[in-house]
Amino acid sequence: MRRHRIIGITLLTLFLNTVCIAQQSVDQVVNQRIKEKDVPGFAFIIGKNGKIIEQGYRGLSNVELGVPVTEKSVFAIASMSKAYTAAATLLLMEAGLLSPDDRVTKYIPEAPKSWDAITIWHLLTHSSGLVDDWGLYSWDESNELFLKAQSDSSFLQHLFDHELKFKPGTGTFYSSGPFVLGVVIERITGKYYGEYLQQFIFNPLSLSETYVDHPYKLIPNRVSGYFDHDTTEMDTGISGRGNGILISPVAYGRADVGIRTTAKDLMTFMMPS
Repeated sequence: MRRHRIIGITLLTLFLNTVCIAQQSVDQVVNQRIKEKDVPGFAFIIGKNGKIIEQGYRGLSNVELGVPVTEKSVFAIASMSKAYTAAATLLLMEAGLLSPDDRVTKYIPEAPKSWDAITIWHLLTHSSGLVDDWGLYSWDESNELFLKAQSDSSFLQHLFDHELKFKPGTGTFYSSGPFVLGVVIERITGKYYGEYLQQFIFNPLSLSETYVDHPYKLIPNRVSGYFDHDTTEMDTGISGRGNGILISPVAYGRADVGIRTTAKDLMTFMMPS
């Protein structure tokens, strides 16, 4: 997947132990990044010790409707969502409901024998040997997998069908492990992944503008994403900037990519005051 072709709205948070940055420098960096990446809209926060030092909101959160980016804009944060899944997993460990040394097959017994050695710790640390299904195919050519798979079980089966890249614990590779952790969380708790996060992370931290994504869910101030379409690579009938490529509803809220949030809520989660 050539990630530079995705031109979705950008959310940036900077958390600093020490900070000495002039307003002119902030504006210069932000404006340069917007120009370089050709993003329709941009939000940023600079924080220290849980306090906002500087913040800014530029451009549009929805190009078609002309809606500006504001502090209320709710961004899809993609792989930053993995941190929320890791936090949820650690809470289950703290509650004594699972151990980092537990075999994944304890919770997903239908997994192939090659998964017998994969532990919860391996999933957390990208040392399981699993592939990254988001990166298996070129998104410039096809989005077939993520349209066809309509359930977590379908995505799991797709992972089952691929050989591990290495013996668990013997290497590292950025993978779909956090997605599998989301399935484990649901099977242990008996709750939908988003319901568990709402109860044990979003509510306790007062993250009132943070959600697990779903295209059918009404999410106030949802930010739209865009894609630089090239008809010579994937004939969508659109050339240049257009709406983002469609995926199945369940894929939006997967535990490896599924969080939507505001810049302020993201700072609160990453750096509670």
